[in-house]
Amino acid sequence: MGTSFLEKLLPKYWRKYSGVNDRPLPSSYRELPRGTDYRRDALLRVSQELKVGENVAQELVRRFPDLEMLIGTFRSSYQKFAETGITPDEGYLAFRSLYFNTQGASNDLISENLSKTFRKPTIPQTFSSVFGSFIQTDVLRIVRNLRTAGIAQLESTVGPEHLREFNKATGFDGSEKGCGVVEETPIRSFVKESSLLSIPVVNRIAADPLFYFVAGEYLETQPIFVRPAVWTSRPHSNSYENLSESAQLFHVDMSNPKFFQVFLYLNDVDDNNGPHCAIPGTHRAKARELWRDGRISDEEMASFYSRDTWRTEKGPAGTLFIVDTVAFHKGLAPVAGERRICSLYYANTLFGQHLPVTSDTPAFDPVNFGEQVADFSPRFLSRFASAS
Repeated sequence: MGTSFLEKLLPKYWRKYSGVNDRPLPSSYRELPRGTDYRRDALLRVSQELKVGENVAQELVRRFPDLEMLIGTFRSSYQKFAETGITPDEGYLAFRSLYFNTQGASNDLISENLSKTFRKPTIPQTFSSVFGSFIQTDVLRIVRNLRTAGIAQLESTVGPEHLREFNKATGFDGSEKGCGVVEETPIRSFVKESSLLSIPVVNRIAADPLFYFVAGEYLETQPIFVRPAVWTSRPHSNSYENLSESAQLFHVDMSNPKFFQVFLYLNDVDDNNGPHCAIPGTHRAKARELWRDGRISDEEMASFYSRDTWRTEKGPAGTLFIVDTVAFHKGLAPVAGERRICSLYYANTLFGQHLPVTSDTPAFDPVNFGEQVADFSPRFLSRFASAS
């Protein structure tokens, strides 16, 4: 039997913690040995997904024989991902195409296999959060709303002190010391991810126990925090090109098999400055004619889902809501003022669209995300650890 890629890369660590010796990886940061190489640990956890792609591919070929070539690309790409932590571009495109061609069955199979491989964390009876104290039933209620509608409005908000810290660090308060943008157009601007990851309040909110346990329960596996994003949207000409570029036409997100986003308004958002809009229930089922990739106009969407069923999320600065953005959604085009928003993205695997961590990202240390992560699965921050 040949030596695997990971055995060559991580000989001592592999022997000590791999399944070769039937010894499971430590289940929390607290249990990791002193001096752990976080990158090696992250790659070992990715390697545990090796059988997922094969199991899913076998079932897909049985159920969708006409898609065998596409499934073959998916299978080989999942193997490469399990060995390297990187999904090849052709593998991501095959995964994305399979979602639409199988009407979601491929993603369901991946998620089922991941749930068996990485058991979801147990929700404590009570726990503390930056948003206050919670009990287990609070998490279950949020998850129930998310499963039913694909949208869950949170009663909790980000308080004024944290909001001021957030806006000052990003420069949204007009401070010259705010972090820079990676992209700026007349339509919108994005804050650099590397800059966001250097802001303590961003990391602390992203790794809040409330989101960790909601993610674990909804995704039914050890969750992964994939990325933070912050951007500003501004009024524009409402041309098709501008609406498409700024995600202000209906669409579905499809970066990973199962995921959701927490949205945080950084300023007051009303009907005029571009509230988020989603169609409840479309994360679970879609009209047959709409199982396709790409943008969809309001007119076409209204022919399948009455406009009075569309749900817009408005609220003051600090408002929080969660959306499974595999549902049809968009941002409404601002007509006056601007909308400033933060998105925190959680998924059940990093297989899918590869997001490299840039060289100017702060060196990885789980403590940077707060002491509460000591009891989280190290898989939670594996994207950042694997680049360290």
